[in-house]
Amino acid sequence: MFLLNFKKKSQNKSPIEPIILFLVFFLPGLLGQARNIQADIFNSLFFNIYYLAGTLPQIMLLLYLIYKKGGGAYSRYGIPRFSMKDVQKGFLYFIGIMMVILAMGAGISLLSVILKINIPEPPGWKIDNPWMLPVVFITFLSTGYREELFFRSYMLTEFISEKKSRTSVVIAVSLLFAAGHLYQGILGFVITFTIGIFFSIAFLKNRNVHTIAIGHALYDFGVLLIGTFFIQDPLFVPFSLH
Repeated sequence: MFLLNFKKKSQNKSPIEPIILFLVFFLPGLLGQARNIQADIFNSLFFNIYYLAGTLPQIMLLLYLIYKKGGGAYSRYGIPRFSMKDVQKGFLYFIGIMMVILAMGAGISLLSVILKINIPEPPGWKIDNPWMLPVVFITFLSTGYREELFFRSYMLTEFISEKKSRTSVVIAVSLLFAAGHLYQGILGFVITFTIGIFFSIAFLKNRNVHTIAIGHALYDFGVLLIGTFFIQDPLFVPFSLH
């Protein structure tokens, strides 16, 4: 319903370009989702290089399309010049989202005990080779920039034309974002949707894609480290955005 209202909520905005980009960037991964994932896949240098070979051109394409819109497009789409302050704020976003997700995980776990409901263990990532960590962080950083550029910088700017349209657009974009994580189950979908709302609010408040992309990357990297060094338990291991 929200997706059908995109065009109505936007003045002189065609949904064709965003739809094509979503189909090219994310639909293949969405259709190819599998519950039984390889937890140690990031140990492979080949996989990381292969992944970067896909994400970096997509990031460049998004930047080019935004640039071609002219008239200070980078400023309108929340892509300012990068500074070290962006790293600091990105780290704060990482702390904030971890607190939100851990609180949700604790609440869900407590509710499962009270209602005597089994919570399926979320798929997690692990890494055995510490020398791969810098490479994996670069991979996660590319994921953060690709997804935040598209879902927050590009989609929110394209479709929010007036204040009263913000809520519906944020919900619709966050639903699309969460759909890419259905392989994590319904809880993964709900938690990822919550993260999408968090990053959307942060972007609309500060109009800076660098901070949320860095926060996104740090979150994924934190999930990897927790999955590697701590017990795999829904209460302690947040759901990955990867």
